[in-house]
Amino acid sequence: NDITTSVFKLGELTLRGTSVAGVGTCFVIPELKIAFDVAQGLPFSYPVNDYFITHGHMDHAGGIPYIISQRTLMGLKPARFYLPAVVEQPMRKIISTWSELEGHEYKYDFLPVNGRVTFPLTKNWDMRTFPTLHRVSSTGYTLMQKRKKLKAALQNLTQEQIVQMRRQGEAVEEEIAEPYLSFTGDTQIEFLDLAPEVKKSRFLIMEVTYWNEKKSVASAREWGHIHFFEFIKRLDELECEKVVLMHLSARHSKAEIEFELAKLPASLRERLILFPYECGL
Repeated sequence: NDITTSVFKLGELTLRGTSVAGVGTCFVIPELKIAFDVAQGLPFSYPVNDYFITHGHMDHAGGIPYIISQRTLMGLKPARFYLPAVVEQPMRKIISTWSELEGHEYKYDFLPVNGRVTFPLTKNWDMRTFPTLHRVSSTGYTLMQKRKKLKAALQNLTQEQIVQMRRQGEAVEEEIAEPYLSFTGDTQIEFLDLAPEVKKSRFLIMEVTYWNEKKSVASAREWGHIHFFEFIKRLDELECEKVVLMHLSARHSKAEIEFELAKLPASLRERLILFPYECGL
C-alpha cells in the first residue's frame, strides 16, 4: 500500500496522480495548478491553487489539514478548497482542532459546492460540477475548455464577408465551452444517468474499483462503487476519446485485471487506460 505516483498526458494537459481504493486518490494538473482530491496530502500537490474535493472520505480528503499546514510553512498563499457543502463544517472542526493542538491559526478558503455550479479558472478554462452517487454526499468535476467559434448564423458567409463584418465592428464569434476532462471520484455507475453530459467529455477519469467475482456487483453497489461487470455494459455509451480507469482495489492483481480487459473487443479496449499500470512518462 505504498503511495506511488504516475505522470501521463491527456491531450494538452499533464496529470500526476495516485489512486488505490481505500489508500489514497489525488490527481494534479500542473499547467492549471488544480487538483482532484488530495489523498493524504502528498508533496506533489502542495503548489496547487485550487483543490476540487469529490467527497469527505479520508482516502480522498484526509490530506486537507496537512496541505494547509505545509503550504503555510512554505509561505504559499491560502489555497481554495471546493468541497461538498456537507463536508465544510466538519472539515473546519478538524482544522480548528489541529490549530488548537499546534498553537497556530491557519488560513484557508473553503468553497462549499451545492448542485450544479461553474467556477472560472482561467481565460480558457472553467470547472463545472456534476452529481455523483456514493455512500456519502459527493460530486464530480468537469474541466470545460473555452474557445471562440464563428457564429452558427454566419457559417455560410464567405471569408471576405466575415472580414468586412469585423471591419465594421460586428461580432462574428461566440464563446463556447466544451467538456475536456471529467473526474468522478467514488460513485455508482448511475452517475451516467444523473450527468449524461459527462459521456461527451474528451477524457474521463472514473473509478472502477472491483473487477471479478472476488467482490460481487451487489457488494460493490452496497459500498457505493463501480464493478467492472457494470462498467462494460455501458462502455458503448461513452463518446470519450480515452477513459482512465482508477481507484482499483488492492485485492486484484494486475494480471487479474488484464484478464478481464482482454475479453473486450479491440476497438473498446484501445480507448481504455488502466491507472497506474498504463500511465507513465
